[in-house]
Amino acid sequence: ATGPSRRTGAPRAAAGAPGEIGDLSASRDQADEALGLLRAELLGERVITFDEAWTALTLHRGATAAAGAKVAELGPLSALRAHDETGKAGYVETLYEWLRHPGDPRAAARELRIHPNTLRYRMRKLLELVPLDLDDPDVRLALLIQLVALRWS
Repeated sequence: ATGPSRRTGAPRAAAGAPGEIGDLSASRDQADEALGLLRAELLGERVITFDEAWTALTLHRGATAAAGAKVAELGPLSALRAHDETGKAGYVETLYEWLRHPGDPRAAARELRIHPNTLRYRMRKLLELVPLDLDDPDVRLALLIQLVALRWS
């Protein structure tokens, strides 16, 4: 399947899994799904196969289901979102990158294009605003599901 990026108009192409002639419809559906992620620029590539896109597809499907269940409205995330809407701090994005790079503040800071000390400062302020037990793996997973739902759906 081929199509332009929604934002830049650059060409994109995706392929479904190879299979027998009777599987062509399923392969086309896979290609269309992968192409949708490419066109939305949720992947950095311009060409991808369905099998190569499995992580992004898993996140997107999970985010779509989580968004439908309104998981982002649960718990303390709404307070962080409200704070960010005032134009201050970028706590939601900071938390997202901190969770994506566990134990590596330099990598998280690099993604945010800030200094690691700025990341640490934001995390400290974020936790003052919304107390979270980030040592609890279930809390981290729940937050990551919420953040992925916001970002990908």
